[in-house]
Amino acid sequence: MTMAKTKPPRDRPWYHVLIDEFEHRTYVAERNLEPDPNPAPIRHPDVALHFERLKGDHYVPRRSKN
Repeated sequence: MTMAKTKPPRDRPWYHVLIDEFEHRTYVAERNLEPDPNPAPIRHPDVALHFERLKGDHYVPRRSKN
């Protein structure tokens, strides 16, 4: 992953991103996201906070308790 060299608009979506094999998290503008060509499970301590499980090639998000 590389840092964006442009300033994406703040009125467009940004996403909280877990960094595989690190404890780091960051925010990324939607226009800078790309699909991961490696379907291996993500190794990050916060995965279980956000997802119930890995189902095939995608994670099942935890349901909101609202």
